[in-house]
Amino acid sequence: MANKYNDAEDNRAKLKKASTEEELNELLIQLDKEWNETKEKYEPTPVEELFPVEHGYTYKEYKPESDESIATRVENELRPVSESKKQQLRAAAQGEERKEESKRDEAEAENESQKKSIAKARKEEYDDIENAAVAQGIGRSSIKAGLEGEADRSAIAATKASDAELALKEAEIDANIAALREKLDAALQAEDADAAADIAERTADLIAERDKEANRVTEYNNKVKQDIDNYYKTRQRLLRQEIADYNDRAAAQAEYERKYGYTGEKQENYTKRLDLALDFYSGFDPDVAIDMIENNGYLRSYLGRYYQRLVGAIYSAAYGG
Repeated sequence: MANKYNDAEDNRAKLKKASTEEELNELLIQLDKEWNETKEKYEPTPVEELFPVEHGYTYKEYKPESDESIATRVENELRPVSESKKQQLRAAAQGEERKEESKRDEAEAENESQKKSIAKARKEEYDDIENAAVAQGIGRSSIKAGLEGEADRSAIAATKASDAELALKEAEIDANIAALREKLDAALQAEDADAAADIAERTADLIAERDKEANRVTEYNNKVKQDIDNYYKTRQRLLRQEIADYNDRAAAQAEYERKYGYTGEKQENYTKRLDLALDFYSGFDPDVAIDMIENNGYLRSYLGRYYQRLVGAIYSAAYGG
């Protein structure tokens, strides 16, 4: 423990003894500082170990997503899927419509072929009538004209029948195409309705999940706040008790020192203070020394219970005793 006072010992070695009260006071201040550093070596108290200033609890951070943001996110997630399904429906309907248009092309080609056959048959019939009329010498007779008229009527009837058949086929094709388009429109509307329902349901689910998480975080943070409040209330209560216990021990120590004086390291430190003061004031006339002691405001504070020893020693030197 002797090393704790090396600085003060070095000072005394240099000064031998203080030559002025200022030097004496500086030495006393140094010894007092060393004693305070010795007695105040910081060791966490039980309360500070169990309840440090920083409580250590952590709040959860949660920034809830807005309804609008959730709705937009779900729309961006599900709408492309719906549009893809609608595109598939359109593609399938277009494929069916192209089949119907192919039937139209086939019917029109067949009609055109039938008309060519009808025209060819009419011409062949005209040739037969002409050849027969020449052979019979009736080239300009009404019989020939009548036969040609019959051929014309037959050709016209056949052509009308072919056109009527084409018209029926095209009407059926047009009806089929109209039905395909109506079916497509209904399918597209149904897909839009399904998508809207899916988006609304998904949005509602996510909003409910968000609200649930927000409530969980709020409940957690409220619990943390309560725990922190309880932590500091407990800490404050225990600190007050600890301070009260410390004050009781300090009072008991003061009472002990009043009866029996300083002990241990404190006694060593204060003895050195007293020795410094005695060394200094013994160099003056006792009466002068008494006045100096009474006018030095540092002495009572830094000599403590040894102040009276100093005064007593000087009085004894002045008046015997």
